[in-house]
Amino acid sequence: MIDVPGATLYYETHGSGPVLLLIPGGAGDAGMYAGMIAQLADQYTVVSYDPRGLSRSKLSGPVTDQVVAEWSSDARCLLDVVTPDEPAFVMGCSSGAIVALDLLARHPERVRGVIAHEPPSLNLLPDPVPWRELFAEVREISLTDGVGPAMAVFNKVLDEPEFELPPEIQEMLPRMVANMPFSSRACWFHSPRRCRT
Repeated sequence: MIDVPGATLYYETHGSGPVLLLIPGGAGDAGMYAGMIAQLADQYTVVSYDPRGLSRSKLSGPVTDQVVAEWSSDARCLLDVVTPDEPAFVMGCSSGAIVALDLLARHPERVRGVIAHEPPSLNLLPDPVPWRELFAEVREISLTDGVGPAMAVFNKVLDEPEFELPPEIQEMLPRMVANMPFSSRACWFHSPRRCRT
């Protein structure tokens, strides 16, 4: 555990070598990468963590809307603890990819390289308006009707095929479900007017 401004972060380290920081997306936590760690830990010191307010990382104040700059500041604080003298490799998935890119932009000296997997960078799309509207709708439904109805709307639009989740993700699933009300307050679900970095 480490203390950062406004929260205490839970993190895990595995293996040895240069640091590879794994940033989960959405309502995920350190368990999102459990299936990958064995393949990476023989070459890297793999660091995964629960972002602020999710699972084992607790806020020290009231729940507020979450912004990218706070989350990337948390990642920098974690890097300062696990690799104070060397930059790290960073991989983020989905909203975690946005955090990784913001970390690179704000603290390039702390980053050796970034893999940004499927960042929901709406402004890069040819027509971002429908996706902005979808995220705003999902967030509003989550706040008014709950996570289940919100995810039903989101999943219907994605139209992804069903598949069985790996055991590591199944183990994390109850924590993800518990995290969803908080993660819906994150900036990537806001309208562009409210999503500040």
